[in-house]
Order: sequence, then structure tokens, then C-alpha cells
Amino acid sequence: MRQPVTKSAFYIALIGVSTFSIAATETPPANVLNLLKFVSAGHTGCLPGEIDLSNIDMAQDARSNLWGGLWNATCNGKLYLCTAVRTNDSESFSCAPVPSK
Repeated sequence: MRQPVTKSAFYIALIGVSTFSIAATETPPANVLNLLKFVSAGHTGCLPGEIDLSNIDMAQDARSNLWGGLWNATCNGKLYLCTAVRTNDSESFSCAPVPSK
């Protein structure tokens, strides 16, 4: 039986070190990519296996306990801009369609 991915698991995977940054030009580890797909799925209406990720950019500062990230999720020909933010006592995830130019 598949275990659900919790927000805590998402943060444990992403905040395993005291401070870090993943630039949009770097490829995150496979476990991080999978978790971003799960987060994106709930906001895009697509299954994780249908989502392609790009432009992943994340940063965390353990001293201030702040964390944030941006990425694009693409599924069914639609592009979404996704964000994640964590402060001391709150966390937020969202994805919104990117308008066609």
C-alpha cells in the first residue's frame, strides 16, 4: 500500500542540511523531484506521473527558519508556476496556470 507524502516528509527531504540552495540550472535529487510532483498534483489536477518539472529554484536559511521555492509543472500541455513557502509557524503551497503569451 502506498503511503501518503506529508508536508513534513517534503521538508525533511528538502531541508536535510542547515542551509542550502538549488538553482534553476541544477538537477535536484530524485526524491525531491518526486515530492514536488506530489505537491504539484494537488494544485494542477494531474497525477504525479503526468507532471514534468522545470526551472526548480529553492533556498532555505536555518538561522531564520525560512524556506521557499519556485518551480514550473507541466501536464496535459498546460504550464503552471508553483511555489512553496515556510516560516516559523506556517507553510503554504500553490500552483497557478501561466498565461499563454
